[in-house]
Amino acid sequence: MKVLFIWHAAVAATYQKYIAELAEHPDLDITLLVPPASTEGSRYLKAFIPQNAKYKVLVGKTVLSGDNLTSFPPALPYFLWKEKPDIIHLFEEPWHNIAAYLTFWSKIICPAAKLIFQTFQNQVEDYRPNWIRTQRRTFERSSAAISCTDEGKAVLLHWGYNKPIHVIYPGVETRLFSPQDAGELRAKLGLKEFTIGYFGRMTQEKGIEDLIAAGKQLDFPYQFFFVGNGPVKPRLQSQVPEAIWLDAVTPNEISSYYSALDVLVLPSRTTKTWKEQFGRVLVEAMLCGVPVIGSSSGEIPKVIGDAGLVFAEQNPEALAKRITEIRNNTSLREDLKKKGMERGRSFDWKYAADQVYKVYENINN
Repeated sequence: MKVLFIWHAAVAATYQKYIAELAEHPDLDITLLVPPASTEGSRYLKAFIPQNAKYKVLVGKTVLSGDNLTSFPPALPYFLWKEKPDIIHLFEEPWHNIAAYLTFWSKIICPAAKLIFQTFQNQVEDYRPNWIRTQRRTFERSSAAISCTDEGKAVLLHWGYNKPIHVIYPGVETRLFSPQDAGELRAKLGLKEFTIGYFGRMTQEKGIEDLIAAGKQLDFPYQFFFVGNGPVKPRLQSQVPEAIWLDAVTPNEISSYYSALDVLVLPSRTTKTWKEQFGRVLVEAMLCGVPVIGSSSGEIPKVIGDAGLVFAEQNPEALAKRITEIRNNTSLREDLKKKGMERGRSFDWKYAADQVYKVYENINN
């Protein structure tokens, strides 16, 4: 089967692990189409081109590239003609510009190709009329959908999608994350007290102010350690200037920085246009043997399962109680570390890729 896989986020090397695992299936001939660059996780990344991979990477120059919702590669018709795919896997929302462009040209150039779209959308929104039209055409052209969440499946059903919907969680490159001896790093950073960490984008919906407010209710010595960047970071820094603040760490260092934490918190807030779709940092921290706490927003409780603690979103008092539980209960802390490492391994990209391969088989028969 020839597969054309289209995904702007796969400019990142770690996301290409998904493609690499799919390519391990010997009957798949995969070509990945990515833009020249994209902003992922607050970082501007140029497209990663692997050496000696079992899949091919095409870099398609995009127009309207300032926004992933509107950008698309004008050369897409040429790529469709050149690759002649049996399956087109679009890992973008079905209402994006690229979906409109793809559905139009694929019907002309390769009408026999089966289209699958993969979506992260996990709540019903008041879409613009042109988005609704584009989504309807994508639904009509597609053979199946993959939702990255259970809530996403409900959204597709709400919009009237009547073809197979497969719920497949995205993966994590699990080999990059493992417990490390972080004693030297903690000393270097000046972390002497119970350390509460947040890693990720610094935006309003991430609820970091709820974490800061929870800290004010703790009755024991602690330190905050924040890694990430975003528009609200200056305001947050002014609230807790004594915290440790880093913009980013390299993939080679990330396990050590997670291991420097006593607990990682993801305090996301649900808004009218967004709620947490996965919470990758939770899985990464669990793989490093770090207890995790997440809010009740979106998919967080399902990702955590019984391997961490959950609190009602936008409730600093409830979060403070959860942090205190982990700090004061050694047996709970050790139990969560053990369960977290086991649960984290279940989110490997190989598992996701194997599930997607079954979808390919089903629609190609």
